[in-house]
Amino acid sequence: MCPTDRDPIDGRPRPVRVTLKTLRVFLSIAAVDAARAGVTVDPARAIDLRANARRARALGRGRRRDARAWSPERDRGRMSRRTGTIGVATACALVVSVGVAWRGVGVDARARLEIVNAAHDIAHVSHILCGSGDRGKQKCQDYAEMLTPHADDARMLDHAFAELARRYSECPTGSDGGDLGYFPRGEMAKDFENVVFDSKTPEETVVGPVETRNGWHVMLIHHRHLADEEAKERARQKAEEMRKERMERAEAQKKYQEERAKRKAERASRRRQRDDERHSLHADEYHHDLSNRLHEHLRSLHEEL
Repeated sequence: MCPTDRDPIDGRPRPVRVTLKTLRVFLSIAAVDAARAGVTVDPARAIDLRANARRARALGRGRRRDARAWSPERDRGRMSRRTGTIGVATACALVVSVGVAWRGVGVDARARLEIVNAAHDIAHVSHILCGSGDRGKQKCQDYAEMLTPHADDARMLDHAFAELARRYSECPTGSDGGDLGYFPRGEMAKDFENVVFDSKTPEETVVGPVETRNGWHVMLIHHRHLADEEAKERARQKAEEMRKERMERAEAQKKYQEERAKRKAERASRRRQRDDERHSLHADEYHHDLSNRLHEHLRSLHEEL
């Protein structure tokens, strides 16, 4: 049976599960860390997580899929958002394509991913798209004021922000509470990322109105990780090594193809030479035989005369 929690609004019990949002997840279960949950995770269910995560795509392309960990109550009830406690199979280690180790932490805490040795800037953001022009800006201001009473309670702030996004956001992600999930730098619009990855922009605080080329936004930055220079340098060196390896493999493949073509041409040349010699020998034999027959015929004619 999946653990339960109570809804912060109406107090009704609900299954405790959480969605782990990742981008281009390689996904292999590296370790299981469910001691706090008091449950046992079945590693065989990792294939469900892998299959779902394969469909994860950058929200900048207008699509979103959840890489969801399996639980016995997966298809029943509503999945708790990041403000819920971690469920049966979500306390597990994942390996992500950007080389970041993510781990669901805290059973009774917010489902925040711990980023270890990240070589990329990564953030988890929710937003409300209010439209463009003065009207959109005024909407953003109104929504920010509506969220002000919840500023001291992160859990209630997340819930209220998600409800506003579902009702009023003009972005397709509004149906999911405006949650963009975790994304690395480079996946979103440049002006949007300038605000998200600015170290001066506070976390767990409503930010806005913010104007981008798509319109006015109200943002809530849940988590932001800015890679240090050492990690970036390691990533750069690794990328350079991989680039050199690809070039070496390409050069070796090119050299192999050239040598193969050369050997093939040499074999064809030797084959033509043998055929020419064979044809020349047959022609000489034919001419010699024809000459002998002609001499025999002339001799016979001379004798008859």
